[in-house]
Amino acid sequence: MRSWQVLNLWGIPFKIHSNWVILSFLFSWIVSAEVNFTSNEIYTLGESWLIGFATIFLLLGLIILNQIVHTYVCIREGMKIKNITFYFLGAILQTEKDCDNPIGNIKISLVRPFLYLLSFLVLIFIISITDSKDQLYLNIITRLSNLILYLGIFNLLPIGSLDGGVLFRSIVWYLSGSKTKGRYSLNTITLSFSLVVFVIGLFFIFNVSFLFGISLSMLGILGINSARSDNQFLKIENILKNTEIGSLKLK
Repeated sequence: MRSWQVLNLWGIPFKIHSNWVILSFLFSWIVSAEVNFTSNEIYTLGESWLIGFATIFLLLGLIILNQIVHTYVCIREGMKIKNITFYFLGAILQTEKDCDNPIGNIKISLVRPFLYLLSFLVLIFIISITDSKDQLYLNIITRLSNLILYLGIFNLLPIGSLDGGVLFRSIVWYLSGSKTKGRYSLNTITLSFSLVVFVIGLFFIFNVSFLFGISLSMLGILGINSARSDNQFLKIENILKNTEIGSLKLK
């Protein structure tokens, strides 16, 4: 699917994926429906849609701003980045070279959650000094602060390629002196956590909420596949390191 470039900093293209547009419209519709259901006596239909669209576009702006700072730290720690693509609620970096030391990776993994927490605190401060009569504005800022806090907490989960996963892997790498051990430990955590999420998702499908249960189950499956794939890559790397060229075909 197509992506659109919105920035170019330090020679790195910042792009927005086309699925962001589709999902942002869906998000705005969900927010609008929720506002109409809970506060139809306060907001008109147009104001409900405004709350949805304003919240998601301000969220994208904060994600891009935080990613700029994160990218600067990545460059300082020796990473070479080809491009950055923003998907819904996050960004994926395509790199040419990763940071080659655990301390640098620890710094990189802490930047985004710290910035999300800082953004949350700033938004809470704005809410505290806002006139209570500005209900529309207050509703948007409150929703935005909740989403930013959610992203900060979610990114700290020690799974996969999330910042929490990179942090966990880098700490094990630093303590053990082995990057491979850090990857194996992270894959074990990711696999265990994903299995729990998958089972919880199945429970929600049949007992609580079908859509939420499906989302959790899919998240669990993605985590399981991610852990298994990286373990396979590690096995291939070990074969390449420990096997002579002549016997590679058999392996």
